[in-house]
Amino acid sequence: MCRRFVFIVLLASLGNQCAISRSDCDTEDVLCGDVALLYFLRFLPVFVVGGSNAEIYTSNDGLNYSGPSGFGVGTYNAGAFANNRFVLVSSSAPQKIGAAQAGVSWSTVDRPTGFSPSGIVGAFGLVIMVGDSGNEKIFTSVDGLNLTDRSPSPTGAILTGVAYGNGVAITVSDVSTQYRSSDGINWSGPFATPSDFTRISFGLGRFVGIDSSRDAYVSVDGGNSWSGPSATGFTIGLTDLIFDGGYFVGTSTNGDIRISPDGLNWTPVLTGASPLRNLAHGRGATIAVGDAGTVYYSTDRLNWSLLPAVGSLQLSQAVFGAPLF
Repeated sequence: MCRRFVFIVLLASLGNQCAISRSDCDTEDVLCGDVALLYFLRFLPVFVVGGSNAEIYTSNDGLNYSGPSGFGVGTYNAGAFANNRFVLVSSSAPQKIGAAQAGVSWSTVDRPTGFSPSGIVGAFGLVIMVGDSGNEKIFTSVDGLNLTDRSPSPTGAILTGVAYGNGVAITVSDVSTQYRSSDGINWSGPFATPSDFTRISFGLGRFVGIDSSRDAYVSVDGGNSWSGPSATGFTIGLTDLIFDGGYFVGTSTNGDIRISPDGLNWTPVLTGASPLRNLAHGRGATIAVGDAGTVYYSTDRLNWSLLPAVGSLQLSQAVFGAPLF
């Protein structure tokens, strides 16, 4: 794949705006005028938020949103930027999986029958999707659409999340087990975890898992051993857990946002907002989305600004990506 870099230059003598596009493959294109601007916009990093009524909105800065577009029916119940594309999964029949490189024009396929996804991550050049269909299910894909079943022998567990770091992917379950993979294709386990993790994330060289009692655990050795429990302070409904490049950030259904520098010690930074459902981080900013089109925006993870509502329905997924064309 050729990475392409775009530079905007202003030609004073012509009063024109041009885009000079160079790639790793030693090719160069020059486009001017409105075409140049549109070409440039294709390479901007993108926030994608999806919610009820199959609505999708996009933003290049996390502040201003356009849309809606969308696919499928109902709410999006899993999403990620994985293997250079946005991937979302719709919840209601006919359930669909959609993939889009720029977050606007979506290609779709039917979701595997009975499969309810809980997490998606990009690793090993693959899109890894986990969840359940009465038993634990793991699918991989190169393009987010054509899925290959990598599920382990069934035990009746529900896989509740997946994360990748330090060459290892870990998926966790509702019965205090985990599966691990070093290539995304072959999964070993089940191995015990100290509790029933509902969310897992990776950052600062460690995996952080939070259980149904909202207690946190940390592993620095790829899931072999875990420190904890440590109370996060969330009282109900943890809905998301991400790493924002410096801190772990979590949200809940009672509108709380809490942050942690190490996964064990947590500080509240926003309380009592409307129910929050998902988080995304990129371009030096973090957004939290929730019910009734709620979007909060922060550049320092301490101070959060409530933006004008994006639509009027629940926003259930937030994803950031910087696609390479």
